[in-house]
This record gives sequence, structure tokens and C-alpha cells, in this order.
Amino acid sequence: SKMKNFTEKTEQQYLELSCNLEELEKIKECIFRLPVDMGMKKKIYLVCDEIFSNIANYSGADRVQFGCNKNADKVNAVFIDNGKPFNPLESKSEKDFEDFDTGGMGIMLVKEVCSNVSYSNPDGKNVLTLEFTDRVNDGNI
Repeated sequence: SKMKNFTEKTEQQYLELSCNLEELEKIKECIFRLPVDMGMKKKIYLVCDEIFSNIANYSGADRVQFGCNKNADKVNAVFIDNGKPFNPLESKSEKDFEDFDTGGMGIMLVKEVCSNVSYSNPDGKNVLTLEFTDRVNDGNI
């Protein structure tokens, strides 16, 4: 694929998606293949749905790459898009997210559900990495 240099370093395989909400089905399939429990899968999908919808609706991107994998007790989901630079972690206020789609859950919940979120913009591409920790029992911190 054209993005070969992206995937060489890790085993990560990326789905090549267009910015069409129908593509969420492919993201869902990818997440639901992960070896984690159903509650975890739903949580990850909820966040990824939110992020993908946001990219599709507001970033001006026409291509998105998505990958997810599990490593020990962590699940990582990565979105790479060619839209305008946008760091959700730096948005000055919730206002930027007023239009956030689907459940209108916004970045606050994304930050709450994820154990780590990182953003970078190498080569003019937005790269958003979401990390989820597979906690067997949520009660214990």
C-alpha cells in the first residue's frame, strides 16, 4: 500500500477508510475482533465512533487510516487522517466540540474512558492514539 512506511515499524495493520460514516462498520469489526470482553469492546467502539464521526464531519480529510491492537492489558486504537491539523487535547474549550456528533459525548468522555490519548502531526497528518486499559475489575484503582 502507499502508506507502507507507516506500518513497517510495528505489526500494526491499518484499515484504509474514506470519510463516510458507513465505514464505522469496518472499525466496529476491527474492534470486535479484539480479545477483550464485550463491555470493553463497546466502550472502545463508542469512543472510536465519536472520533471517526468528528474527523469525517469537521476535519476536511478525505482518507482515514484506522488500526487497533491489544498489547498486554492495553488496547491501542490509532486514527491517521489528512485533514486540517486539529489537536483535540488542546481545544481551548468545550465550545470546539459543541457540534460533536453521535452521543454528543465530546472529548471529556474520550479522556475519561481512555487511559491515555496522544496527538501528533507528522508530515501534515493528524495522528491520534487512544489507549484503553483492560481492567478486569473497574473497582480497583
